[in-house]
Amino acid sequence: MINLPLTLPSFTGEVACNEGVAINDDNGAAEGGLSGMLAPEIGESAEVSQASVEKALSRSLGEKTNVVVYVDGAPAAVKDITTTKRQKDRIDSELAPTHLMQEMVDCVQRERWPKRQLERSFLAALKRCFRLSPDQKHALAEYLRSQGWTVIEAEFEADVRTAQDCGDQDIVVSSDSDMIAYSSVKTVWRPVSGYRFLVYPLERVLSHMNLSRRQLTVLTIVSQNVYSANVKGLGSKINLSIIKSTNDAEDIRSMINEYLNSTRVINLNTTDIDFEIPQQVFVYMVQTPSALPPLDVSGYDVLRTQY
Repeated sequence: MINLPLTLPSFTGEVACNEGVAINDDNGAAEGGLSGMLAPEIGESAEVSQASVEKALSRSLGEKTNVVVYVDGAPAAVKDITTTKRQKDRIDSELAPTHLMQEMVDCVQRERWPKRQLERSFLAALKRCFRLSPDQKHALAEYLRSQGWTVIEAEFEADVRTAQDCGDQDIVVSSDSDMIAYSSVKTVWRPVSGYRFLVYPLERVLSHMNLSRRQLTVLTIVSQNVYSANVKGLGSKINLSIIKSTNDAEDIRSMINEYLNSTRVINLNTTDIDFEIPQQVFVYMVQTPSALPPLDVSGYDVLRTQY
């Protein structure tokens, strides 16, 4: 997560940005973008990987003085379901590099050079196995500080801390579409390929969608996000039409209750749904530590040795 002022000098004038007001519907962090830039190359040492991250940040953002980099802290309890799912997916993904490497070995044994796409698939599969341990994240933060960056290591999720610190003139650079839920966030730059950004000025987005700021927050809460699932059978378009018909009340909870009591929702047997967890995060920015055991996944050094 990166939070920077709107007046950042290196982003005035000829900026390599694509400007738009379309809402991105992919729920959760995107593949590629800035997160892709920060993924270390296979075979690199920790020091080289840290330098690669710093180089990517410099190339993407230029000016260090007015940039604040946020790093995730300990897992939060509100994200336990997502954390467990991602952990399972990561463990399952450790099988993919083995199968792909065997395909490359088979090609060589048949005296055929492996196709470039097979090599790319192998490297992509290997990167999906990778995760930063708390010690590695802290080491990265320390390295970035030594290079002149301002880094905040969040106690829990970086997106919540970013939203807490975000001022009216700040820009949030993130590939996490959930950032639009926070009322403090006014502008989001979503990284895309080639060190460019899709620009989402929330005031223009709201005007384009004919929504109030609170209605957008409610729409994010009741749609699928990293903290909860949407009501089964109701996609983003239907949710949008329902939210547009709700009253723009001061209390977010009353707006959610109005959504849950609307005809199209109540007919789907939603008595056990209250969206309390995403409310705690997106509205009140409350997080508590997770009680899950530490993640058990092959470390980076193990993967480097294995492959």
